[in-house]
Amino acid sequence: MNRLHHDKNLKKIKSEGGFTLLEATVSMLLLSLAILFNAPLLVLLQNENTTSKARLGATSLARDLLDEVRSRKAVAAPVDGQLQTGLDKLGYEYDATTYICTSEPKIEEVRDEVLKKNILKVTECSTSNSDTELRHIVIQIKRNGQTEPIHTVQTAFTRLIPPPAAN
Repeated sequence: MNRLHHDKNLKKIKSEGGFTLLEATVSMLLLSLAILFNAPLLVLLQNENTTSKARLGATSLARDLLDEVRSRKAVAAPVDGQLQTGLDKLGYEYDATTYICTSEPKIEEVRDEVLKKNILKVTECSTSNSDTELRHIVIQIKRNGQTEPIHTVQTAFTRLIPPPAAN
């Protein structure tokens, strides 16, 4: 009788046990496969997040540069592609090229053979007629050291000139 009671207790202990080694191995394998298949998606999301932050910084920098040109007391002198490097915004470094033209600039999509894609490029910026108060401003922002513009902004700007004082 004692032996029968002992066998029943062993069966009860075995049925109350946790996972077997095989079950634990299979669950670890499934978890590893899930992580392995989701890793490229996580890398893609991280790259998209970085790109979005860089574009946000470029947009903010372009706005700041436009505000700086507009805030000058005198009408901005024409400039055909002034380059500023090492500009910091939101933790990224940028290069900015500013065009201040006296007539509407010509902006074209040009094929960049290195990047294998089309990019916007200012191909013509007239600076000859400095008598006019109207300025066409184009600012292109690139990540520091890269050739492809992240952000291009264009606007026309004129300063209202107060009438001459009466004598």
